[in-house]
Amino acid sequence: ITFLVRLENEDISERTVSVTAEIVDARQRLVTACCKKAFLEGMGTAEADLAVFLAQPKLWNEKKEPYLYQANITVQEYEKELDCLKRTFHVQG
Repeated sequence: ITFLVRLENEDISERTVSVTAEIVDARQRLVTACCKKAFLEGMGTAEADLAVFLAQPKLWNEKKEPYLYQANITVQEYEKELDCLKRTFHVQG
């Protein structure tokens, strides 16, 4: 699974942030994660590509087992959370 995270710095100062993608299962257990640093110029934008591998995913079966995962994307600077996005998804075979 690849995430393309678009970042925008609304401050005039340069910033280096950490962008983390985590996948949790239906029981909220961490399945996989990836973290990257991104540099943003003052008032600038950047993109961070994060790729995670979902080993042996539980497949979606609407009638028998509608299994959902959650992707959590977090942007941090000096361990302070600046932004977070959570999305639910399923895997089809």
